[in-house]
Formats: sequence, structure tokens, C-alpha cells
Amino acid sequence: MFQHDTVVKKYSVHGVTYDGAATRPVMYRHTEGMLSSSNELALSLQFEAPSAPEYGDVFQTAPVNKGLRMELSRPSQLAVIAAAHNGAGFIPYIITKTFAFRKWHTFALTITREKHIVARFDGHAIVDEADPDLDYALSDIVVGTGVNEMRPFNGRIRGGSIAYVLYKHSGNAYLNAFRAIWILGAAVFLVLWGRSYGR
Repeated sequence: MFQHDTVVKKYSVHGVTYDGAATRPVMYRHTEGMLSSSNELALSLQFEAPSAPEYGDVFQTAPVNKGLRMELSRPSQLAVIAAAHNGAGFIPYIITKTFAFRKWHTFALTITREKHIVARFDGHAIVDEADPDLDYALSDIVVGTGVNEMRPFNGRIRGGSIAYVLYKHSGNAYLNAFRAIWILGAAVFLVLWGRSYGR
């Protein structure tokens, strides 16, 4: 177990909106210049859509399959795709296969640095599990599209909130303790050996 993790950066934004029906929709973008060996995330928003395209992304945290993204696809499936260390390179979390169109929905997602993911849709916990393979990046956060901004969302988003903390492991506490004891023991041995040799 890693201990003594240090906070690299904290970030939060509230009130993000998006209107895919507008002539020139304005997407929310945030580029993160720091990488982290672990992080925690909290994201929430309300959204609605008149229909589902082949694929339309509500948000992404990194391009393609490097981060998290939410997809609304035909005929009415909503899923969160998360990057992972597994054979496929990602984990699909199916939120619903019967997404109701022209109705406002609520969505909330939290992920701890212990890789426990909780996804709530319209007040119901759909996903609540820990997965050691989960390994997503926070590098290019976009609301209103995804997959390198190639899949615009055909709908509206309001009240978007994103917060995260980036951590860096300072090392394994047990291993560090062992190293410290070993170094101290070696130093004591050298001192005693030096005294014996000097006689």
C-alpha cells in the first residue's frame, strides 16, 4: 500500500453549460499540463438529448481511449468508457440501454485514488465497484464532445461540475521503512567494524 502521497494539483470548475442545438455551440475545454501516478475525480451534470447519433460524447478527460468519456449511442445506450490496463485497453460501464430522449437527466461520477468508481444516473447508483485495472488520464477535459472532439454531443448540458486532485506517490511506506532500517544497520555495522579494526 502506498503511503505519504503528495498532492500535485487541485482543480475545480462549476456551472459548465453546452448547447449542441445552437448554431455555434461553445464547448468547455481544459488542458492539464501535469501527469499523475494517481488521481481522484468528481464530476456531475444534467443533460438531455432529442435523439442518439451513431456515437455522441457528453464529455472526455483525455483523447480516444486514454481517459474517461461518456457516450450516447444508437438506439438509446449511455455508457462511460474508462481507460484500463486490460486486454481491451478500456472498461465499458453501461449506464442505461434505454435512455429517455427529450428529458433532463442527472449524472454523477466519483473515482477515488484507490480506483473505486461510483456512477449515479437519475439518483440511482448504477456502478459501485473497485477495479485495479482502471487507469485513466486527466489531460484534455472537454464537455460537449469527445474522442479528439470528433463526436459532438447532440443535446444540452447544464450545471456541469468537475473537480479533481492529482497525487504523486512518494513511495511504498513499508519499503521505505525497510530501506531506512537497512541503511541505519549498515551504518552501525561500519562504525563498530571501524572501531574493531582500529584496535
